[in-house]
Amino acid sequence: MSLPRALPPHPLPVLTEIVESPAEPTPDAGPGGLAITEGELISRVMRELELQVDLMLETRLREILAPAIARATDQMIREARDDLASMLGEILSRAVVQELSRSRAR
Repeated sequence: MSLPRALPPHPLPVLTEIVESPAEPTPDAGPGGLAITEGELISRVMRELELQVDLMLETRLREILAPAIARATDQMIREARDDLASMLGEILSRAVVQELSRSRAR
């Protein structure tokens, strides 16, 4: 069963809509007044974006998988208990039969 996905309130902007690309790369002032190129800026933005996406995906996967794993674990525990009860019943039956055989043989 899939959960309905919430749509963003408005379309997500594209990187080129946020950072205007000049015809020729011009250095921008970065932290500490150091000049950075357009390529460096894009690289930094992409690294930060990747980190945020990784974190968001991990969080979302945990939210989705946790209930499924819990249900599967519960089912496995129920099946293991049923198997164990059945096995213990068989062992007990054999033990009773053996004891009755021994007591009749005396």
